Amino acid sequence: IQTSVIGNERTLETKRLRLSALKDEIKKHKQYRSQVKAVGDDVLWDKIMGGKDLSALKGQKIYSEEFNPVYRKLESEIAELSVDTAFLSKELVYLKAQQEKLYKDVETLASKVADLKMMQNESSRAYTIAKTRYDSLFSRIT
Repeated sequence: IQTSVIGNERTLETKRLRLSALKDEIKKHKQYRSQVKAVGDDVLWDKIMGGKDLSALKGQKIYSEEFNPVYRKLESEIAELSVDTAFLSKELVYLKAQQEKLYKDVETLASKVADLKMMQNESSRAYTIAKTRYDSLFSRIT
């Protein structure tokens, strides 16, 4: 779990830095880009078919706006990184909680092991005393 926590912390920090850089970059771009085009063939054809004067079209332009593809790409990357960082943040909280639980379990087990070793030492000492008494008694009998 410790390795996962460290890996997630590094990944999360990297993604947060990238997210911050993308947010700074998107501020430099407009959401829409304007395009200026000459009057299209369909407009000219309509004027010709209608028998209207074409001199009115001279110098006219069509203005249009469309989504800026750079802005859209940055927006998409920001959304994706936002989801990733939110997920990693929650996963990191979960892993740290699991790590804390494991630390408590290890402390409990270490305490139990110490108690069992103490009991083993007491049993060993009692056994040694009993064996010494038995050997002493047996040597007197024989």
